Amino acid sequence: MKPKTIFGSSVLLWSLVIIILLTPVVQASYAYNGIVVSASKENKVVSFNISSSSDSPAIYGFTVIIQGHKHYSEVTKSPVGWSAGTIGYQAVMWTTKSHPIQPGSGEGNFAIEVTQIGTYTIGWSVMDNTLQPVAWGTLSINVT
Repeated sequence: MKPKTIFGSSVLLWSLVIIILLTPVVQASYAYNGIVVSASKENKVVSFNISSSSDSPAIYGFTVIIQGHKHYSEVTKSPVGWSAGTIGYQAVMWTTKSHPIQPGSGEGNFAIEVTQIGTYTIGWSVMDNTLQPVAWGTLSINVT
């Protein structure tokens, strides 16, 4: 395979992943497999809570993507044993190797600070131990 073909295939694959993450597949915070993601706000801090049913997979990753032009300024909270990484100022991914959200439980220590007031549409995805998406959807929250 030529080097240009490998590079082009990689770019195409990453573009497809981003499109899947940005596509609002589910219009609520409930996923088909018993995973629920909700958001609340206090001032300009948006907090996320993930809960799962007893038949959900263990959750090792959580991604939020702010759709549109608004963006966050910083990650303000991460659960114990979870690390946060960012892509520009529109996406945050938290991952863990040792402290997954087990089936039938939840976690609410994910938070970001946003920079502007207004309505935010946030795409979310949760991932299993291979960091493959197992549930996704969108949330809308009004920051005043």
